[in-house]
Amino acid sequence: PVGGIALEVCARSGLLRSAIVSQDRRRKGVGTSLVQSIIARAHELGLVDLYLLTEGASEFFATAGFETIDR
Repeated sequence: PVGGIALEVCARSGLLRSAIVSQDRRRKGVGTSLVQSIIARAHELGLVDLYLLTEGASEFFATAGFETIDR
């Protein structure tokens, strides 16, 4: 596998979990594709909100439209 991502659903909200891309495939669009696919799936499921927790990838997720909020 070159990467993976998961979506945890709770009512009408989702939590993006376990986004990972193998070291040799980073900066080649794999992560972006994974995030776009999980956002599309969240829309298909009718989720209203989509959250994630990150300590080191804030800039990456900001390019996908995520915003920093207080916990």
